[in-house]
Amino acid sequence: MLLYLLRHAEPDSSASYQDDERPLTEFGRAQAATVANFLKKTNHPVESILSSPYLRAIQTAEAIASAFPKAAFNSFEPLAQSSSFKSVIDQINQSPAAVIILVGHEPQLVRLASTLLSGSKEIGIELRKCSLACIESEKPLHAKLAILKWLITFEQMKLATSA
Repeated sequence: MLLYLLRHAEPDSSASYQDDERPLTEFGRAQAATVANFLKKTNHPVESILSSPYLRAIQTAEAIASAFPKAAFNSFEPLAQSSSFKSVIDQINQSPAAVIILVGHEPQLVRLASTLLSGSKEIGIELRKCSLACIESEKPLHAKLAILKWLITFEQMKLATSA
């Protein structure tokens, strides 16, 4: 299976919002559209989208969903920043999808990737806003059995899709 980990795009940082209600900025919306365009243009399929329930993640995931209308799209509470990733792994293992994109936050996405790749929560991966990692693994997912296929930043995706 392929598992994409996508950190949400740039959110509004003003103090007028609760953390879980921060929307994307206009630049953030453009970032999310670039990710969707990159996946589409480079023929990377998406069968299922699981998003943190935080607004900035939902809005990022919606851009992916618009590019892949046949993909199942669900908000998934365990992808919220304060949740454990054990339930995320359980959900992935129960899914029939072979290609899943998780849209979430730091540090949880990096800890999930680190656990899948090495069994440790800290292996030194950086996942900046709107960066995308592709991990390959057999199902069921287990710690230390996954392979990092690639990691790409928003800037790199923008360059790849503008050529």
